[in-house]
This record gives sequence, structure tokens and C-alpha cells, in this order.
Amino acid sequence: MERKGTITVIEKGKATIHSYTASEEGGLVTTQIIETEKGLVVIDAQFLRPHAREVRDYILRLGKPVERVIVSHSHPDHWFGLEYLSDHPVYALAETGQEIMDLGEAMIRDKRALLGELVTDSRIIPDHTIEEGQEVICGLRYDFKRIREAEAGVQLLIHLPEVDTLIAQDLLYNGVHLFIGHGAFEGWIEAVKGLEERGCGTILVGHGRPAGPAIYKEVTGYIEEAGRCYRSSRNGEELKERLMERYPDHLAPFLLDISNGFLYPGEG
Repeated sequence: MERKGTITVIEKGKATIHSYTASEEGGLVTTQIIETEKGLVVIDAQFLRPHAREVRDYILRLGKPVERVIVSHSHPDHWFGLEYLSDHPVYALAETGQEIMDLGEAMIRDKRALLGELVTDSRIIPDHTIEEGQEVICGLRYDFKRIREAEAGVQLLIHLPEVDTLIAQDLLYNGVHLFIGHGAFEGWIEAVKGLEERGCGTILVGHGRPAGPAIYKEVTGYIEEAGRCYRSSRNGEELKERLMERYPDHLAPFLLDISNGFLYPGEG
């Protein structure tokens, strides 16, 4: 059977990065698999079941133990697929775990009403808490940092300094329309500036394929344009139309529809 998603493999010395990107149907959401001699660390778990199953099957083919699964933030496209990885320890920031506990069932009901069996019917709550700071996992140093008020209220940034890699997840998208429903345009721009200061050569994003340092300017430009359009648009339809005209090559415009559900809650 033909794979729905795509996998980019990057050799980084003591680590091999396997970056799985879902098809456009799944929002091109990414799962990052960090492989060392000692095992695997998986970051984020996909949205739709077909993509989550592909991630699980790919992990099984790698033939190494999964040390932990990390959820970067509470948006459902990054944790619904945990049902296929729940036999491993699942880690998240305390706020992320609490949001999944409090809102997860409502998120599932909402998405199943639209997508049916394509999405999970199981709320998997992270059972371990990540703290900010440094930790060695599977022989590789991880630097964890909490980012507030950007694409989401709280997100986890992961830096792998020994292999010159930044795991930004939804702080950055590559060639995909941004989810701007949180509305924190200025905070998001400041967060991206902070990422750029780290100077990493390999950047793993939350939607789209891995990128290089040029991604910072691209995403900052989109956020700035989105903020201007939002402030001057009369409604969600106008906002979406303007961003699609400005970025005609970007994929997954339905993410703008989801954004509009938060930015213009009285519409529809």
C-alpha cells in the first residue's frame, strides 16, 4: 500500500532524524523520530488515524526501543495519534497535560462530528511531566524550553545542541498556511526571533518538511501579514481570501478555516 505521508531522513552524526510529514489531508503535520544507538524519542503523534498508523509502523521497522513520546502542545493534530503509541511513556509540559485532560474529550467530539472514524475516540493523557532545562535521553542532550503566547498558549521548544538541530514544531511551518487562531501575533514574532538567535542549521517544523535558517524570515513575514490582514478584515472569509492571495503556493488552506472559528466565533 502506498504511504500517505512522506519521510525525510537526516543523518546528524550521533543521531539520525526521521521526520514524518502527513499528507495535505492531515494538515502536513509532522512527527519527529530521533534515533540514536540506544533507542528512539518520538515528538508528536499525528492527527488522523491513517497517518498515526504509518508512524507506528515505521517506528516498528526501525527495531529500537521507544524511550519516550513527547507531545509539544495541546492542539489535537499533535496528540490524537497517541492511541497508537500509548504503550510507551508519554511526556508533556504540565500545562499541556492539563489541557488534554480538561479539553481533550470535547476536542475529540468536535473533530469526530466532522471527520468520523478518521480521528481517535480515545483521550490519551500524558503520564509524565517535562521540566524546563537539560536532560540526556538515549545518549543525546535535550534542552527543553517553555514558550508562551505564540502559535498556542504554551508550547515546548526542544534544542539538540550536539547535532545542531532545533525541534520547533508549531512555532514554525514550512510552506503551509499557519493556524493563527490564538491571535498572539506579536508574541509569536518575538518567539521566532528567539529561535533564530540559537543559530541551528537543521530546523524541524510542526507542519511541512524540515527547513534551514531561511524559514525564520518566511514565517515572521507570514505572521506579520496575517496580523495586518486580521486587523483590517471584516470577517473570516475576507481574511482567508487575502492570505491565500498573498501566499498562493502555501498548502492546507483549511487551517485558515479552523483559525477563523477562533478569531470570528460568531460566524457560521
